[in-house]
Amino acid sequence: MNRGRAGLQYGFTLMELLVVLIILSIVATSIGVKLTLDSSSVIRDEARRLALLLQSAQEQAVLEGKFYSIKFNHHGYKFLTLNDKGELEEIKNNSIFGHREFAEGIVLGNVLINEKLSSQADQGLLLTPVGTMPPITISLLYKENSWQVQSRPDGAVIAIPADA
Repeated sequence: MNRGRAGLQYGFTLMELLVVLIILSIVATSIGVKLTLDSSSVIRDEARRLALLLQSAQEQAVLEGKFYSIKFNHHGYKFLTLNDKGELEEIKNNSIFGHREFAEGIVLGNVLINEKLSSQADQGLLLTPVGTMPPITISLLYKENSWQVQSRPDGAVIAIPADA
């Protein structure tokens, strides 16, 4: 009686290895697609961030009974508040209302406050403790995409595609 080891197998078959490689490649591809940002998501996220910060600054002005201001430049914005001398000064050492730069490649377009175009020299918005915000439209540009941040009569600040 010759009992060999023909019935025992060690390792994986070629077919099993191929199935595992295919599954791993599908998983890696789906992760890679989710990590890649397209140009519309970059500007959308920046517009939504600005809308939320404007809304928060307005609410903060009401809660504290203080005046806040947002000063825009071509590549970002900064928040200001009135100091004891009645002068606007930049808010520093504040993670929420600190100086912010737009994501790389995003630039400021037109800024309309009370339906009037603000010049580059005075692009700013004053937020009062009364709780009302003037009608604003802030345009952000990135490659072929454009988004707007707008205030609504009900006090909401929204971000929408410019062509909507």
